[in-house]
Amino acid sequence: MVTELICCFAVKKEQCNPCNISVPPVIVDAGKPPQKLNVVVERPISIECIAEGIPPPTIRWFKGGEEMNVDADPHITIHTNGRVLEITSAQVKDTSSYTCRAENPAGMAERHYILDVYVPPSINGSERLEQLTVTINRPIAIKCPAEGIPSPRISWERESIPISPLGTPNIRVYENGRRLQILSAQLREIGSYACIAVNPAGRAIKNFDLDVQVPPTIEDGQTEVASIVDTRTTLECQSVGLPDPEVTWTKDGTKLSFDTGAQLRYRMHKSGNLEFAAVKVADEGEYTCTASNPAGQVSRRINLSVYVPPSIERGEKEKRVLVKNTVILPCKATGTPKPIISWQKGAALQTNSIGFREILSNGSLKIENARVSDSGMYICIAQNTAGTILAQTRLEVLGKLANIAHKLFSVYSE
Repeated sequence: MVTELICCFAVKKEQCNPCNISVPPVIVDAGKPPQKLNVVVERPISIECIAEGIPPPTIRWFKGGEEMNVDADPHITIHTNGRVLEITSAQVKDTSSYTCRAENPAGMAERHYILDVYVPPSINGSERLEQLTVTINRPIAIKCPAEGIPSPRISWERESIPISPLGTPNIRVYENGRRLQILSAQLREIGSYACIAVNPAGRAIKNFDLDVQVPPTIEDGQTEVASIVDTRTTLECQSVGLPDPEVTWTKDGTKLSFDTGAQLRYRMHKSGNLEFAAVKVADEGEYTCTASNPAGQVSRRINLSVYVPPSIERGEKEKRVLVKNTVILPCKATGTPKPIISWQKGAALQTNSIGFREILSNGSLKIENARVSDSGMYICIAQNTAGTILAQTRLEVLGKLANIAHKLFSVYSE
């Protein structure tokens, strides 16, 4: 390093004196392009400016073309006779061009620097797992709002396997990786996803868990159910969906209760089916089962009819009538649906078209102008969807002698 220049024309060295000759400042690498520097935010960095000259030059620093006032910024210091500019904790605002200027009476030299302050990537919400849900066949966008300086490069993984930046037939990557778009969510898309943001200052990861929900559907089943009273009866409502649907039942618009008392008569299986242990006539009506989950709901209406087998009111087992008179053989039957009544004499079916015989609206058999040949065993047959029942009545038609005896008895009775 040149510190002093001696000019002497004397014979002896001791007689020489310093001469007043100046050398312009020289800065190492001054002729090169600006030196590019970078530092991670909140970390220190020092910029050196090695300058020589006679007399030793004064060094000043400029930021963005303006001379720096280090007194106004405590995190920046200049020391070692101006040769070192030190930033103790770099901030984004420190990103700029810097110039070291060395000056003395002989001239000036400058060295230029460009400082970039890098900020590691950050992703909003990266500290927690984000739960996402979508209905099957619907689109969903998974966003990765990554920030950083320089702008981070973003990549995606599914179940720890990289997703191509070009995407797949059902997945697209947009906005330089900041948005992952699933075009039509399928069950195969269920799982974990991660977006990874990287730049020279570091990396950040945000994790997602995607659940694909499927609206409920009810398996095919009867919408009209007919059962016989006091039999075990099931109304089917087996549903599927993701998550598993919750099934509720209503009867004629009123929600069914499944408390302890009600369960003595009916209960709902895990499958969603409604079972009656012994169905009653009072259970007839319109039932609606509804299967619902967060993705939707679906209903089915089922009409329940309860049939009661026929029964015949007990009456006379034997009936007598005088010849040529009218006789009615009763057959009072009940049941649901209303029983159809027919009559037989022996193996012969009795209809309204035979002689003077008529089946009345109440089911009784009316025989007019009875003949002795009408005597015999008559069978009333009551039948409906739930069953068939028979009742027998023996008819005896009394002839002429019996008729005379009957008249005499009537006279003496008077």
